[in-house]
Amino acid sequence: MKQDYYDLLSSDGWLMRWPKKKFPLRVYIEDGSNIAGYRPQFRNILLNAFYSWTDASGGKLTFTKASSKLESDVVCTWTKTLNADTELPSGRPNAGASFYEEFEEAGTGNINILKVRIKIPVRRPTDGLIVTDGEMKCTCLHEIGHALGIDIHSPNPSDMMCRFNNAFKVRPVLSVRDVHTIQRLYSTFD
Repeated sequence: MKQDYYDLLSSDGWLMRWPKKKFPLRVYIEDGSNIAGYRPQFRNILLNAFYSWTDASGGKLTFTKASSKLESDVVCTWTKTLNADTELPSGRPNAGASFYEEFEEAGTGNINILKVRIKIPVRRPTDGLIVTDGEMKCTCLHEIGHALGIDIHSPNPSDMMCRFNNAFKVRPVLSVRDVHTIQRLYSTFD
């Protein structure tokens, strides 16, 4: 088995990633206390997921808290559920969604990400129950991976970036392949 799934990222001839000058990325997390099912620990789970990607990148991808949406690069919002018909390009229920709201072409085969919005439901798309802390961690890790430029899904169900990963059944952590993929995507950062 390959050590990463980087080749899938560039299979269409384009790579999406944040330009080095944007780091640390400014992250704004909306208050979710008005969402039925939201629990205060979800905010910390989300923050820890950002730190997991920092660790995975060897410290290259860093984040700081933004005090407003206007000054942010990444806006994270909480929602009860996602409407598959109006909020998701696939039209299928998802545990979360990331949207590239601003980007620019940056030379042959590269796209610079400039602004991302992440929507995180507090209820499962399948049965409407409030997600567990482990499920929330999986969703946050997965959507942040998309926000960082992993714009595909890994075919390996052990990877956090697989559409239907097994992480809900095991520990919700990034796989070695997730780590190698993000490191390779940002390898020209030095």
